[in-house]
Amino acid sequence: RPGCTAIGGAGEVAVRLVGVIRVCCSHAPHHVGRGSGDEVQKFITESNHGVLDYMVIANAKWWNGLPADVKKGLSQAMEESIAFGNHVALTEDDDFRAKVIADKKAAVVQLSAAQKQQWRTAMKPVWAQFEGEIGKDLIDAALQANEKPAPAKKEEAKSKHHSKK
Repeated sequence: RPGCTAIGGAGEVAVRLVGVIRVCCSHAPHHVGRGSGDEVQKFITESNHGVLDYMVIANAKWWNGLPADVKKGLSQAMEESIAFGNHVALTEDDDFRAKVIADKKAAVVQLSAAQKQQWRTAMKPVWAQFEGEIGKDLIDAALQANEKPAPAKKEEAKSKHHSKK
């Protein structure tokens, strides 16, 4: 479909492994809110397992040739842009979640600690399958990130974003 990005790679293996039926993120509001008959999604599991990431690529010779003050300014601009993008994504996510709950189109299910552990255990074959491709160090870093608290909700993120100005 236009506007959909295939998950691919580990994400595709993971959704098949646990038998998930997925809807393209860009069309999720349409499917949840306007689905027909038994196609309406009645439950949304809030698993917080997704990744919002960015990659900036520059020619090393060009980057290394920049004056230190220009590199510092560009690095700061990238950090601010990423923080703003993350804020926008978190706001949109929180707003959509609130709308789904308010419209009673679907129940949002939060996983218990035990269920989160079951999810992680179910994903171990995916980690093993892609370890050679991405490296054990990245998998270990992701596992350590699992131990960190969930991302701040919209109001907390907003106050942090504005306090940096």
